[in-house]
Amino acid sequence: MTTQQNCLREGVAVVTGGGSGLGLATARDLVERGSTVVILDLSRESAAVAEEIGATHIACDVADEDAMQAAVREASTHGAIRIAVSCAGGSGPATPLVADDLSPFPLKRWRRIMDLNVTGTMNLVRFAGAAMADTEPVDDDGQRGVMVLTSSIAGCDGSVGGAAYAASKAAVASLATSAARDLAHLGIRVAAIAPGPFLTPVMDHPELRAQVEELLREGTFPRRPGRPDEFAQAVAFIVDTSFMNGSCLRLDAGVRMW
Repeated sequence: MTTQQNCLREGVAVVTGGGSGLGLATARDLVERGSTVVILDLSRESAAVAEEIGATHIACDVADEDAMQAAVREASTHGAIRIAVSCAGGSGPATPLVADDLSPFPLKRWRRIMDLNVTGTMNLVRFAGAAMADTEPVDDDGQRGVMVLTSSIAGCDGSVGGAAYAASKAAVASLATSAARDLAHLGIRVAAIAPGPFLTPVMDHPELRAQVEELLREGTFPRRPGRPDEFAQAVAFIVDTSFMNGSCLRLDAGVRMW
């Protein structure tokens, strides 16, 4: 039998949100490490990006139950799903729970963020989990697959004006721990990464970039935003470290939110 990490990488890796940012860096890294990568993404550029890096693209709304089930089923036609990475998500502009005019946080925005970040992640976990469970183990431990979910340091520290986003990312971290315990008997590992500020397209917003630069002024090293390839390296660590399970790994250069 080959080494455990090679066995996992010889299968299919599904990456949601793989058309840009952290997801794209992860998808590219997985391709380079030998996996058959399937990107699930609705962005306009994602199909061209997938072709460019040697991945397969499936247009899919991660929050749509039927679409996700069909997409994972299609991904399974390329081989046994061994790796699943959830990078699809969003936040929106900072919005206080009670505005200056005393208007409350809009519930519509709360539901949108929860649907994308939490329901979308849960859809990957349950459908990819079912697909992984229907495969033969790859090693003597009985391992069938691994999932990596994307939380955020906002989910650990909270964030002013970002209560909905922070709550959604705390839910993702908790989901990783619960899913790891729930899927343990099937030989499926689940872990999460809680990134701090990273150089993704959202960082192009001048106001957000200024806030990030202020966060990085003291008590951090290196004093720069993370690079997407560094997130991909953390994913690779989780994939290749069989004892890594049920944890949420902070990836933030020591940043702590206000």
